[in-house]
Amino acid sequence: VLPWNVRAQGSVVVPVEEKSTLDRGADLQQRIRENLFIRVETDKQQCYAGEGIRVTYKLYTRLKAHSQIIRRPSWSGCSVVDMVENYDAAPGIEQLNGKYYYVHLIRQAHLFPLQSGPLSLDAAEVESTLYFSLGTDVRPAEFPGLRKGANGDYVYTTNIASRAFPIEVKALPSYKGEELSGAIGDFTLRTEAVTPLAERGSLYQVKLTISGEGNFPLLVPPPIPPVNAVKLTAPDVQERLERESFPLKGEKSFTYTLTVPDQDSLVFPSVSWIYFDPDEGRYKRVTSNKLVVPVAATSSKTVSPKESVSDPVQLSYYKFIAYGI
Repeated sequence: VLPWNVRAQGSVVVPVEEKSTLDRGADLQQRIRENLFIRVETDKQQCYAGEGIRVTYKLYTRLKAHSQIIRRPSWSGCSVVDMVENYDAAPGIEQLNGKYYYVHLIRQAHLFPLQSGPLSLDAAEVESTLYFSLGTDVRPAEFPGLRKGANGDYVYTTNIASRAFPIEVKALPSYKGEELSGAIGDFTLRTEAVTPLAERGSLYQVKLTISGEGNFPLLVPPPIPPVNAVKLTAPDVQERLERESFPLKGEKSFTYTLTVPDQDSLVFPSVSWIYFDPDEGRYKRVTSNKLVVPVAATSSKTVSPKESVSDPVQLSYYKFIAYGI
C-alpha cells in the first residue's frame, strides 16, 4: 500500500489539497489523468540482443490517494536482475515538467533481451483510492462514481496502467572465425588455483573468473583448451553481483575439479575469450594466464603452483591481454 501523507521533503511541498478539491465544472477524469499516472523510464530505447538496459517504473501523484500495486511488470523474452531488494512504501518527491509530485518506485531492474527484434515492455497496474473534497455548492452527483467517505470526504476508485514502451533490439554484428558466447560488456579474465597442493591421483581445483560489467546472467563458461589431467569435471558456477549498479558490475567464476596426472606438473592452459563492447561497437578478446602446477608424489612436501611467465608474480594476481579484433 502506497500512502500519500508525507507532506514535505526539505522545503518542497506537493499541493495535494489543491488538486484534491473539486469545484463546479471540474473534469474529474482529466484531473486524474493529469495528476496520477505511471511513468516508465529506460536508459536507452535501442540496444543489442543480450545488452543490459535499466528499466524503472514509477507512480506519480498530486492527489490524496492510497494506492495498491496489483501488477508489477514482468518481462518475457528477457533475463532480469532486480536492482532493488525491498521496495519502500514511503514516497519521494520529484519535479517533472515544472511540477512536483509524490513518487513511488514500482519496480527497477536490469533487463537483458534474449533475441533481436521489437520488444514491448510489460505494463504495471495500480489500483488507487482517491480522496476529494467538494467546493461550495458542488454536489457529488456531478461526478459519476464519486461516493461518500467515512471521514467526511468523497472517494473515487480507479485503476491505472503504464503505456506500452517499445525497445528496438538489434542483432550483434557478425563475426567469422570463432564461436561467440554472446557476452556483452567490458570484462577481464583471470585464473587462480583453489587447492594449495597437487598430488598424483588427487583432486585439484582451478577457478576461472570473469570480472567487470555487462550481461553476467547470460555468461557461459569460456571454452577450455585441452588440460593434461585425467579428468576435468563440469564447472561449479558462482556469481557476485552489484545489483544496484548500472551497468551491472560483478564477477562470475567457474571452478573446475581436476584429477592430477601421474606427471611432474599439471598444466591449466591460458584461456582466450571474446566479448562484444557496445560502447566501442566492436569485439574484443581477453586471455588469461597459463597455470603450471608442480605435482608432488606425496603430501609430505607442499608444492605451490606458479605461472609460466618469466617475471615472478603472486598467485592472486594475473595478467591479461585485451585488444580489438
